[in-house]
Amino acid sequence: MPFIRETQQVLEAWIIELQSLRLASSDALFPRDVELVRIEAGEHLSAGEFPVWQTSSQVRAIVRNAFEAAGLPRHSPHVFRHMVVWHIASCRPDLDEAIALSMNLGHGKLATTLNSYARPDEETRGRLIAKLAAKSNGQHESDMDALIKIILKEAPAKGAAIMIELARR
Repeated sequence: MPFIRETQQVLEAWIIELQSLRLASSDALFPRDVELVRIEAGEHLSAGEFPVWQTSSQVRAIVRNAFEAAGLPRHSPHVFRHMVVWHIASCRPDLDEAIALSMNLGHGKLATTLNSYARPDEETRGRLIAKLAAKSNGQHESDMDALIKIILKEAPAKGAAIMIELARR
């Protein structure tokens, strides 16, 4: 997975530390604390003897505590997937690259990645919509624009009610 350079350096340093403790590439990237204590105490566990965290709640607690310890708002572990997907999206991947990313995230379908992680936050959505509006520059009218004009011209009270209802959503 591509990472921000500083993040990659931290991850590489962690992997080197795990290798110095004789963990194999097949072992968990983030072994449980119990196993790390055993290793640091001098126990020599064989490769594959490092169980992963048993529940997602344990992982969520670790990530939440790490963010809090850094003085940042709480986040779930999925914040990292969102970060990677948005970073890749900014690189404008072609279809094959997007599928490869999706597969590396463990998704069987690209749609899963797009539906779950490629949703922009409210601020980004606003910026993107404003950019689209600037691109269109009022040069062509959509079917929706034509429909709204007809409704407002032929039934202004109903058109206003529709607009109010849409604005509430």
